[in-house]
This record gives sequence, C-alpha cells and structure tokens, in this order.
Amino acid sequence: MHCEICIQFELAGRKFEAVGILERRIGDLWVDARELISRMNNGRVVNSEEIVHLITDHTQDLPSELRPYCIVTNFRSKFNEFVIAMFVYRKCQWEQVDDFETADCYYGHPLVLRHRE
Repeated sequence: MHCEICIQFELAGRKFEAVGILERRIGDLWVDARELISRMNNGRVVNSEEIVHLITDHTQDLPSELRPYCIVTNFRSKFNEFVIAMFVYRKCQWEQVDDFETADCYYGHPLVLRHRE
C-alpha cells in the first residue's frame, strides 16, 4: 500500500525520508501536491533551495527504491509561488521537474520528501 511507504536514505551526510500518505483520493477528487504536503508536513518537509541543489548534485546516490515515485518537495519557485520542485526518474536518470503544486503527479506515485531526525 502507498500509505506504508517510508524510504529512508542519506545524501552527503544528511538524512531524509520519502513518505507516502494514507489516501490520495477524496471522493472523486485526486489529492494534489499541495494537499499531500500539508498532510505530511511535520515541520520537516524539504523546502530549501540548498537541499534541492544538494539532491540535484547527488541524484546518482538516490536509492533505486525511489525510482517508481515522484519525489515532492515544498521548495517554491522564485518566479511563481505555486510551482514546486519535484524529482522524477525517467530515461534512466533523475530529473528535477518544476510543476504546479496542484499537479496530479502524473510522473509517478508521489512521496513527500522530509528531513529525518
């Protein structure tokens, strides 16, 4: 089940976890990235440019278990506060995708990226 997913990993000495949520569907509506983040936000959701750059610089070190998922951050674009950074694995490599927080994460099942204590 998607709600039981919690993939823990380290990048450059920093600890992270990519976490699923209980349900993505409410009635006939899909839960968007904004709602995913609010449900999973315990003060540890990744939201800084520094961490997004760290991930971009170390994509080769991301665990292969993350490949089927869309990794969602809460880092917002300087140009549009409704655009957030996400990471997807396609064409045999990780890519940063900046998309609207209301996107349905058609890149894969979304996991929210959080700092791990």
